[in-house]
Amino acid sequence: AHHPGHGGLCRPREGHHHARGRGDLVLTVELIPDSRWRRQEENVISEVCLTYGQLVFGSTVEIETIWDKSPLTVPPRTKCNTVLVIPNKGFPRLNGFGSERGNHLVVVQLKMPDQLSPEYMHALVALERLN
Repeated sequence: AHHPGHGGLCRPREGHHHARGRGDLVLTVELIPDSRWRRQEENVISEVCLTYGQLVFGSTVEIETIWDKSPLTVPPRTKCNTVLVIPNKGFPRLNGFGSERGNHLVVVQLKMPDQLSPEYMHALVALERLN
């Protein structure tokens, strides 16, 4: 049950035992924000920046979830802002059964190089001409 005075959860008569019986057990949970993830109900959202080659040819990358590091398969020809799903790596479902969890949603972005070498520029110009 919610405990209005404490902003947490209260389990009546499951606390410390004393002469008049058992007290209430009050649990207060504080979530500390982490810039790597956003929460959307039971789902976790993060971004991954991939190279042009990884987006065009596809790849497998390791994604840090709130539970562990998990592989994510990026299909060939993936577009920016595509959302890929790592199932069952989100937060536990509040009214779920056992190990039911939300998903980890990964938004794919293009990693822009900080500097372009002359070879890289030449390759991009040649590629642009093919388009």
